Amino acid sequence: MKKVRRGSRKEHFREWVTMVNKTEGEEAIEKEITHLMNMNYSIHYNVWRQIDLLDFFVKLKQDMEFQFNIELVFQRDQRENEVVVILKKN
Repeated sequence: MKKVRRGSRKEHFREWVTMVNKTEGEEAIEKEITHLMNMNYSIHYNVWRQIDLLDFFVKLKQDMEFQFNIELVFQRDQRENEVVVILKKN
């Protein structure tokens, strides 16, 4: 697994705190980032744009010959960072 640079790690925590935990206000955000980093809180770091995620799945099918169909791609709201992709094995 690739090690994340320290500066990059903090930015990922900022994204987590603001987008997932929905923390608001710079002081509260910084406090929560520091708290999570000090406790070595584990978060998932992959960040994808919807188009890149779909491109990834297409390349898996074409280049790696993975056997699945993309059944559904759903993004509830453009302001949200959640995309649901349903794959069906062939």
